[in-house]
Amino acid sequence: MNIKTILIAISMLFLSVNFAHANTDDSDANIEGFLRYLINQAEYFAKDKTVTEEERHHNYLHLFRETFDVPKIGRFVLGKYWRKATIKQKTEFLDIFELVTVKTFAPILSKFPIDDFSIKKIKRIESRPDTVLVYTIIRRVKDSPIHIIWHVDRRTGVYRILDVKAEGVSLLVTLRSEYASYISREGGIDGLLVILQKKLEK
Repeated sequence: MNIKTILIAISMLFLSVNFAHANTDDSDANIEGFLRYLINQAEYFAKDKTVTEEERHHNYLHLFRETFDVPKIGRFVLGKYWRKATIKQKTEFLDIFELVTVKTFAPILSKFPIDDFSIKKIKRIESRPDTVLVYTIIRRVKDSPIHIIWHVDRRTGVYRILDVKAEGVSLLVTLRSEYASYISREGGIDGLLVILQKKLEK
């Protein structure tokens, strides 16, 4: 599994892991609780044998919408093309973006070989006081650990993930580069939407 797949897979948080307790103050404990909730929900969805695959997918999708700031991520991923897009294109892109992401990576995540997931530190950004960086380590079975940084927004009082970096590689930057290539090759945003729709229908 290459680093790009690992990055996107981990970013979706549908992982079957144990969350090690970190020494935190009250505010940090809230952030830890947020991540604990995500992971516990993902683990439950992966192991629940009483639901159909369609229901499982719906549960993953709801978790993604609940915990990631999809509009902000979508705007960043499209970059300069977001400003050029029509309202209809923006709406269609955000809708299909989350569907494709969950459909592509949810099936493999429960098989991801992880031993332990622990928070090492939580850092405030002076220039962006509403964003915190959560430094974590994922220790994998028979493999080297992965260092993950979660960008968590707390502006509204409701935590939302903005970006995930694995070994210095940003999820948002990776997707923006990939989608810009599609847009350039396929002649615009409509071409990108066609490609994403085909991925959704596979």
